[in-house]
Amino acid sequence: MLAFFKKYPNAGAGQNGRDQALETLDGNMKWISSYKNKVGEWITKKCPKDICPWSVYRLNEKVIPINYHLTLQPNITHDTFQGDVIIEVDVKQESLSHFIVHADSRLEITESKVMDSQDKVIDIDPAFRYEPLGK
Repeated sequence: MLAFFKKYPNAGAGQNGRDQALETLDGNMKWISSYKNKVGEWITKKCPKDICPWSVYRLNEKVIPINYHLTLQPNITHDTFQGDVIIEVDVKQESLSHFIVHADSRLEITESKVMDSQDKVIDIDPAFRYEPLGK
């Protein structure tokens, strides 16, 4: 931030605004330094499953797997593979706030989508990785 303000001395709302931004940033960095481990421990070990549903290593009990369709294309020369998985599920609830599928952290997932029984794509939030369960 200091380098940015040095390069662009007129950025922001004047010197007071820049000083305030630097002070806020410094305070945030100190807070992160002090509480990063405590927050990480809470998220990985103590966060209730209704707040941190990704920390539960099981499907939502209202989502029942019916079929798994898996296609793999191995590349023996490079010890890699490409593939697709389609998971057909029966949802035993009118609506869900989340649907979590776990995958090994070494997998490179290029696309995730959810479709209804008529193959209509349902808008979802972007996928994200929760590393403590992927190791």
